[in-house]
Amino acid sequence: HTATLTNAVTNGGSVNFSKSFSMAYTLAIDIKNIDIGRATNVNIKKDLHCWEINLIWFPFENNINYMFSIRPKAGLLRDLEYKRNSNQQRIN
Repeated sequence: HTATLTNAVTNGGSVNFSKSFSMAYTLAIDIKNIDIGRATNVNIKKDLHCWEINLIWFPFENNINYMFSIRPKAGLLRDLEYKRNSNQQRIN
């Protein structure tokens, strides 16, 4: 096999707008090809007391993609989690 060498730099950060609402980002830069990497994403979370909503957006993929989930916070009810991705496919 042939080894592939990749060079990337990543940076991340987060902002808490309130106790129940936050946003985080990861910026990946491919320094070999001087391009923004596919791993770049924005993650938005909202705490709804007994439920959590999470949206992850990948703006620099070939097709702009996202993943959305809503789930109960109680461990006993975790199987009630609902997920969707940008292809409108349900994820189990």
